[in-house]
Amino acid sequence: MQSNEETTKVTKQYKGIPVHFRLIPNEELQPQLKLLSRDRIQAAINLLTDRSVDRKTAVHQSRRCLKELRALLILFNNSLPEKIAKEAADQIRDIAGMLAGARDADVMLATYMALRARVGQTDKGMDERLEQYFSDSNRKITNTQIQKCIKQLERLRKHTGKWKHSDEGFKAIADGLEATYRRGLKRMKASMEIPSSELLHEWRKMIKAWQHSTRLLRLLWPVMMKSWQSQLAELAGMLGAEHDLAMLEETLRELDLVSGPSRLSFLSAIDTERVSLREQSWLLGKKLYLEKPSAYMKRMAALWNAAV
Repeated sequence: MQSNEETTKVTKQYKGIPVHFRLIPNEELQPQLKLLSRDRIQAAINLLTDRSVDRKTAVHQSRRCLKELRALLILFNNSLPEKIAKEAADQIRDIAGMLAGARDADVMLATYMALRARVGQTDKGMDERLEQYFSDSNRKITNTQIQKCIKQLERLRKHTGKWKHSDEGFKAIADGLEATYRRGLKRMKASMEIPSSELLHEWRKMIKAWQHSTRLLRLLWPVMMKSWQSQLAELAGMLGAEHDLAMLEETLRELDLVSGPSRLSFLSAIDTERVSLREQSWLLGKKLYLEKPSAYMKRMAALWNAAV
């Protein structure tokens, strides 16, 4: 049985203001790592066990909890024992993977319907084939899979007691924060050289990690962090839309729904939107990565020191 401290939303006070999913710079970080990680795990468990929440919403929100948890661990990654950090990352990846299938099917169908509406095109045969494909029971998460996810989450929650970092203060998160920034910048440049959906998707993962890290560190400079968080969410959304269209195109080809003038026209519309999304993403990305990693870290360290 979990204590009330571990099962309720972690809301603390910073300078008299209630905060949630934030690191408080003038307090010890070890207790915060434990509380925040268990809070995100318990939130995912609650969503998956609450019958009043529809399955689609529960899966989507649970995946968000896992992304937030992953971002929290990335921040502390280099100050955690290597074996512990790897085990935690592997567990989170496996649980997220079990929940991914249902989300992918729902999103691709919604992507298809939205694009079809935008291009003003109708194809009853393609509609029926895709609806059948995406509603296939094998693509929907089962109760057995949900129960397996819950057990894995409960196991992960027990392991949080081992997540003890070796450093304190800004040093505990500095390497993880810099790695997030550097990897994101590197992946953006790689996607600009070779604009493949795979490279863009890898860049998006780092954008999501940076977005959640910015939320965790929002107390350092609330106005600026809120602006960054908003722009990172916008960028992640564009990259996510590009990936969804790429997956839709792959599915259409897999199902051999690409022959005939109207269907070729639809594929052309997918390609046009993907090109536009990539260009918009690079434009915003270059703005967000304007600073060199060293300059970014110098600024973040100064903000942390000013907050304590």
